[in-house]
Amino acid sequence: MPSVDIVNVSKSFGYIEALNRVNLTVENGSYVCLLGPSGCGKTTLLRIIAGFIKPDEGDVYIDGKSMKGIPPERRGIGFVFQDIALFPHMRLVDNVSFGPEVKGWCYKDSLKTAIENLERIGIHMGRDAYPNEVSGGIAQLVSIARALAVRSRLLLLDEPLGALDPKIRVYMKYKLREIVKGFGLTAIHVTHDQDEALSIADKIVVMRRGRILQTGPPKELYWAPRSLFVAYFVGEANIVEVVARCSGGSYIADSGEYKLICGWVPAPIEDGKRAILAIRPEAFKIANQDMDRNTIKVEVSSARRIGRMLYLGIVLPDGVHMKAKIWSNTNVEPGSRIYVKVPESRCFLYPYPKAGLTEELSPV
Repeated sequence: MPSVDIVNVSKSFGYIEALNRVNLTVENGSYVCLLGPSGCGKTTLLRIIAGFIKPDEGDVYIDGKSMKGIPPERRGIGFVFQDIALFPHMRLVDNVSFGPEVKGWCYKDSLKTAIENLERIGIHMGRDAYPNEVSGGIAQLVSIARALAVRSRLLLLDEPLGALDPKIRVYMKYKLREIVKGFGLTAIHVTHDQDEALSIADKIVVMRRGRILQTGPPKELYWAPRSLFVAYFVGEANIVEVVARCSGGSYIADSGEYKLICGWVPAPIEDGKRAILAIRPEAFKIANQDMDRNTIKVEVSSARRIGRMLYLGIVLPDGVHMKAKIWSNTNVEPGSRIYVKVPESRCFLYPYPKAGLTEELSPV
């Protein structure tokens, strides 16, 4: 299980800066997702690790060894491309067995490994079909099996589930993690799908405009986002402009109609300054009455239940609309008024962006 160290890596394509002094460590045996909007540099970084692109500055180390001058075929990697890249003149099983054969395995062992890996990802029949005879989703599954078949210790995946049907995608994201862990591999997985990253990653790396904004476990990024963009981009967040108040060592978000004590304030804010309050939909809880701190009376604008989960649209006293997802058996109808509570630790407060809110939240 190799470790990967990316040290001060920069890359530009003409006037476009794809990566700016990126530093990242991927631990042995970890499943890491590079997450960010289109054009943020995540695929460029993956291809630099693979050796397909040479960085302008910096270096990549695999197991402590510099990769300068080392071609892709000697880096011990398996790569699953965003665009399906199977040999059209070969059967599916032959596409998978091709890598082991190139590495010098005998045909019998190569074929056995190919069949085993196809079965691991759920393809038990149709192995003799050609790529143009199967769906794009099946073809991408075969490309994953091909990457696994060469038993590389480092697996690089560039949006490998993008071509799959939704139900297969849900199944495959967990299956892929299971396979990676079962083989004892290290995996770096590029995606723009936040749910995908939150579901399967040991660590998520959030990128924007060629830089890394935050790195950490999914729970940390979701409940302790260090920037407003991360709070907004990773999962869902209700965003509202407020005034920051400092009282007794605590930060308070003051809307003029209600006040919320904020337990997550990653950067200092001066008293009385404009600020941005962010609240996850899952942070809300139904309260009996306005007896506790951080409790607000709201109007329910919409209500939908799936099992025990309530999906509510709520209107706060200042007229701001928010989304709430609440585990509760309580019956709530549109038009009713209820009390909701938000724990202090689930109230995020950020300085108002110097470039403006629209620019701060822009994905490009």
